[in-house]
Order: sequence, then structure tokens, then C-alpha cells
Amino acid sequence: MLVQILTATFWTLIPNSFGDLLIYAILVLTIVIYVKSLKRDKEWLALPGPIPWPLVGNAPFLGAEPHKKLLELSLKYGPVYRLKMGGIKTVVLCNAEVVRSALIKQREAFSGRPKFSSYKAVSAGESVVFNDEETLPPWRSHKSKIVRHMHKYTTSIRTRDKVTDLINTECMMMVTELDRISRSKCVNPENVIRMALANVMCAVCFGNRFEYDNEEFQKLLSMNTEFGAVIELGPIIDAMPWIKYFIMPRPCVFPSQRLNEVIPKFKVDGVLKTFDNDDVTNVVASMTSEVLEKKSAGESREITESETKTIAALSADILGAGQHTTSTTFFWVINLLLCFPKVLNKLTEEVRSKLGNRLPTLEDRTSLSYMDAVLTEVLRFSSPLSSTIPHSTLKDVKLAGHTIKRGTMVIISQYAVNHDPQNWKNPENFDPERFLTKNEGGEIIFNESLSEKVLAFSIGERKCPGSQLSRMLLFLATTLLVQVSDLSADLERPPTAAAEYGLILRPKHLSIKLTLREHWQRRDS
Repeated sequence: MLVQILTATFWTLIPNSFGDLLIYAILVLTIVIYVKSLKRDKEWLALPGPIPWPLVGNAPFLGAEPHKKLLELSLKYGPVYRLKMGGIKTVVLCNAEVVRSALIKQREAFSGRPKFSSYKAVSAGESVVFNDEETLPPWRSHKSKIVRHMHKYTTSIRTRDKVTDLINTECMMMVTELDRISRSKCVNPENVIRMALANVMCAVCFGNRFEYDNEEFQKLLSMNTEFGAVIELGPIIDAMPWIKYFIMPRPCVFPSQRLNEVIPKFKVDGVLKTFDNDDVTNVVASMTSEVLEKKSAGESREITESETKTIAALSADILGAGQHTTSTTFFWVINLLLCFPKVLNKLTEEVRSKLGNRLPTLEDRTSLSYMDAVLTEVLRFSSPLSSTIPHSTLKDVKLAGHTIKRGTMVIISQYAVNHDPQNWKNPENFDPERFLTKNEGGEIIFNESLSEKVLAFSIGERKCPGSQLSRMLLFLATTLLVQVSDLSADLERPPTAAAEYGLILRPKHLSIKLTLREHWQRRDS
């Protein structure tokens, strides 16, 4: 019987036509090429990690929640392991110590970006976030410029109070609008929040806000949303170019290019036309002032087209990166406060007892320890940017006893770092109390040193240039929210701590009712 089965199986494998023969030939050729590629990749395969499949690598096996799968793989293979994303050799870092060793101690070696065509298209190739020395040689000086002017604008005595006022004003308008639209039913607040926080970014960059129904503002928001979608999809297509024929029936148009064209036309040019060197009140004006100061006595005092292009690209980086991450983090703040009512009640009590009937200022941070603890735990628990924008090694490096070759793509899993059971007790629990400690006098204070272990804005050469503004915005917006309004969850669609995966992790659904407190209703009217 066994002989008959084997004989029958043998004859079924013999090709009956030229088509069958061609399929067999392609299959054999694929296997041969795959085996040879594994032999060539001996050094890379010496790293721990799962064996990749031909063409797709390990990408399809990361599942619907890749952020959790990367953490799971780190528990199996260690904090440094290999994957293959399509045909791209990749190393994943999942532990705070190895991430710090890579991005701080070997910051220059790990500061590259993968040579993705999608990244080159961002801001017409002028983006400091997505490019490196080969694509944009002055990216370091450009990034330093963003950081310098953002820091100057958010910390100097001259402008800090103005930033606080514009954030409070915009957030007061936000909660007033949410109160209006949620009086008769629970609503999804995301669109209102997105517009409010985008307006803050516009005011910081350009010096003025928009009405929510302004056509140009809506166009900017729309392009920013498309920008995020393309940045999410672009690397997948770069890693597996053939996949675009299955998921993209039409050619991909990079809206970031249009964003880079629109910004100088309707905003940067406007700032330059009304620029007053004695009244620098926004980031674009601050960058303009610096450009003019560096011009020699004999040079024209006009801003050139090239200089305008650079300022526009830097503005696009601030708007593109800042608006998405900050808005989504604020969604998480609201979502998790509704998921954990005891936390919301304790936070509300702290804010209202300390502030009375006034709006918050940055100086209030020193007396709002629980607020700091809650916001830090939101960043740790939700990890909105679950992995940083991929890095690339600029030379051969040694890390944690492993050799990583030049040109290897490096994924920093911020989610894995923030949920590493070796560094966090019960990491799956939302517990702001973990960031509180007692000082020598027995007073409960915010644990600054522990908070530094949370990875939310990356570190090193590629740290988010707008992190300081984002933290400032989250503190003032959340404090104002619980100060002036009462939040309640939708009983028919109760909140959940589960995330919807994407470039940025976001709450699965958000439905709330917001009511302005009586004092603030009278004040608003």
C-alpha cells in the first residue's frame, strides 16, 4: 500500500505541461536564490531572530498588532534581534539600555535614515526628520535651527507667556465647542481637538490662528492627514515594491510635496511680508530674523527663494510631525481618564484645589505632581509612536556584543521599552502612582529620574525637535480641561484601553460628553 501511495504521489509531481514546468522552474529558482542569500547574510543571521521568508521577510508575521509582537519577540530573542522587512535587513532594539547605548553613546553611527523614496519625497527632500547626509547634507544644522528656535520661543520670558495665553485661549475655545456639541448626545471629540491643537501649532509657527471653518485651514488639515497616511504606507512599499500593485491601483501622490508648496504660499510668505525684526513673535519670524542677521553688510536684506524654501520645509516638519503625535496623545489622555475614573477624580481634585478659578500657567507644574505623573504614565502606557521613524547605521557598529553592518535598518520599539517587564512593575497596568515618590521631608513629589526612562520622543540625534512644545501643550491642555469642565464616558460605547494600530497608535474609539462648569459657563458667556 505504501509503495502505491508513493508511486501515485511521484507521478502527480511530474509536470504535465509547459506551464507546470515553468512554475516548477520558478519555484526551484526562488529556493536557490533564497538559500544563496542566506549564505551571503551569515553575519546578519548570527544575530538572534526568526528565519525570514522569501520576498516578504518577517513582515506578514507581525500580525495586526506589530507593537505587541515586537515586544513578544524581544522576550524570546533578547533586546537586540533581527528581522527582515521585505528584502531589507533590520535590527530591532527593545530595551532602554541598548537604545541609550545606540542613540546616545553611538549617536552618529545610528543617525542615518533608510534610503526610502517616500522619505526623500517628504517636504520635497528638505525634511530634517526623514533625511540624512546623503539626501540633505545640512540636515543637522537645519534640525539645530528648529530646536533652537522652538526652545527660544517656548522658554524665553518674552514669548513664553504669550505661548501660554494662546494655548489657554485655543483650549478654552475647544472645550466650549465640545460643550456645545455634546449637550444632547455623546460625541467623538477628535476633530475638534485636532483643529484646536493644529491651530496652536499654526500660531506658534506663523503668529496667528484660523477660524475652524477657514478653507485654507481645512486644506492644511486635510493634507496633513494625507501626509500621515503616506508616511505610514510609504516604507511598506519601499520595503516590498511589488505590493503597490495589489494595494494601490492608482499611482501614489505624495501630499507632503503639496504641503511644502502650500505652506510658503499662504503662510510663510505672509509672515515675511509683514516681518518686523523688533517684534519676533513666531518661529518663522525668529528663523527669518536669524537669516537676516547672518547676511553681511553688502548683501541684500531680502529673503531669497532658497531661504524661503528652507524655512517652509522646517515649518512643514513642525506641523506635520507635531500635530499628529500631540493630538493623538491628547486623545489618549481623555480616553484613559475615562477608562480609569478614580484617576480622573484624583486629578480633578488636585487641579481645582491648587488653581481655584484661574487658568493654568507653566509655573503650576511644580505644584501639580499628580498631573505630571498622569501625563507621563499616559505616554508610557499608550506609547502613541510605538516605534520611532526607522534609523540606519552609517558604519559597522558593535552593540550588546553583536555586530551590525553599515546600512542596516534599525527599528527602535518605544512600546517595548515602555513595557519591558525588567524595568517596569506590572507594565500592562495603567498606574500613575508609579511616578510619585517622597522627598526627604515626606512630601509626595513627581519622580523625575524614573520619568526619564519613558521613551516617547526618541533620544539622541533624532530626538523629536518639537518635544518641548508637545509636553508644554499637553500639560496646559489637560490641566485646563479638568479645571473648567466635567468629563463623562458614553455608557453605550464605554471606553477601552485597547489601541488601533497605525503609524501612531490611537484609541479604538472615543465618545464623550463634556460639560462646562457653571463658573466657566458664566465667564464664557
